[in-house]
Amino acid sequence: MELLSLLFNVLLALLIIVYLFVHRKQQYWKRLNVPYVEPEFFYGNSRGIDKSFPSGLFFRDIYLKHKSKGSIFGVYVYVEPFAIVTNLDLIKTIMVKEFNTFPSRGTYHNEEDDPVSASLLNVEGRKWHRLRNKLSPTFTSGKLKMMFSTIVEVSDKFIERIEKETEATGQLEIKDILSRFTTDVIAKTAFGIECNSLDDRETAFYKIGLRAFSTANFLKRLIVTKYQNLARKFHITTSDKEVSDFYRDVVEQTVKYRDENNIQRNDFMNLLMNTRNTSDPLTFNEIWAQSVVFILAGYETSSTALTYTL
Repeated sequence: MELLSLLFNVLLALLIIVYLFVHRKQQYWKRLNVPYVEPEFFYGNSRGIDKSFPSGLFFRDIYLKHKSKGSIFGVYVYVEPFAIVTNLDLIKTIMVKEFNTFPSRGTYHNEEDDPVSASLLNVEGRKWHRLRNKLSPTFTSGKLKMMFSTIVEVSDKFIERIEKETEATGQLEIKDILSRFTTDVIAKTAFGIECNSLDDRETAFYKIGLRAFSTANFLKRLIVTKYQNLARKFHITTSDKEVSDFYRDVVEQTVKYRDENNIQRNDFMNLLMNTRNTSDPLTFNEIWAQSVVFILAGYETSSTALTYTL
């Protein structure tokens, strides 16, 4: 009985500590005297997020419902406070005039255990500024124009593939073919690789791209979103190992082949490799990470935007 009583008291104490912790976290906006949406214990304002609906819809709906609260109001994603800015001038101040104060996106990265996560999209502070300064010259209009002829070549094949796939039925699965099109464009402009997923859905580049956007573990995503320091201490990674290993091999082989054969191309990889000739060169892991985010961001976002456009 004494042991049961002790266990009960310990459990009760833990529950009280958790309650007090959550309660204090969910008083954040109240303490700052900022208008806020009243939170539900633990869930905040986000019950069902990422399970029943995506985070984008959550923020859209809560913005539309509560934007009358003022230029800025607070919400809670579970116990974490988020600020919703509704005033266009204030948004411009944050995103443009005072951007140096707000460069961090708050996204999880673990450079030690998962080097590919340390891309420009995720890193913060001085690392972000260094990468930004290194990569900005890569995206000048002149250097991007050098890739235009490459994109035209893939576009011509894209038109041919549309004609072939519509000959029989006059129908086309537009998201599928656009995903293959953007995969081929990114593979060629980034690495100079002819992956030909327009002709063959089974190409490794295309299949790995699909795998990269498969649904992640909900619990892991919750931990790395809300408790980033704890996630790093437990060496939690977010990248799919098969995906990151595939792209590492591609980058490694591409860099090695071009170095050994003194090959210069008008593509993204060549621009990254040239940073090695500066006083502050990018490491292999940094080149690898930027390559992956360039591929995945260019493939999925472009194919989705084109799908809606068409």
